[in-house]
Amino acid sequence: MDPWYAYREHPKKPLQLYDLENDPGCSTDVANDQPDTAQQMVRYLNEAHIDSEWYNNPGESPKVKQAKQRKAEQEGTVFISPRPNTRDPE
Repeated sequence: MDPWYAYREHPKKPLQLYDLENDPGCSTDVANDQPDTAQQMVRYLNEAHIDSEWYNNPGESPKVKQAKQRKAEQEGTVFISPRPNTRDPE
């Protein structure tokens, strides 16, 4: 968002905020220096997030993850990804 870049690794982790005009390499987190902007970004991220029907969402229990796996297996939509840099699934 116009010169700001916000990053949050997980919804329970703090937001990192960078000023792209003055720090294009994102070396200095300015979230503590810009609390209003950081809070605006957190609100935006919270409003924009939609839990996935298929992928694991932060905070989901193993029971929910297993239910998603079973549903995918029943629907025949399971995708076994290959290991990185290989052609063979493992």
